[in-house]
Amino acid sequence: MSFDLKWYGHGTFGLTTGKHTLVIDPFFVDNPVTEQDPDEVEADYVLVSHGHHDHIADAARIALRTGAP
Repeated sequence: MSFDLKWYGHGTFGLTTGKHTLVIDPFFVDNPVTEQDPDEVEADYVLVSHGHHDHIADAARIALRTGAP
């Protein structure tokens, strides 16, 4: 099985397998390490490790747009 893992800075990662796309701890807006626009992030699932702002900042925004649980 192959996959693609991308680090967006801080604790934010994107994981793409042949079947699913996951976003882990989505913190894009105000993240000084990435210029990634959260409105351009695709996700089948949004995973959050804990409730600090720098781990959940864009979770609802991405989940609502993509329908990802």
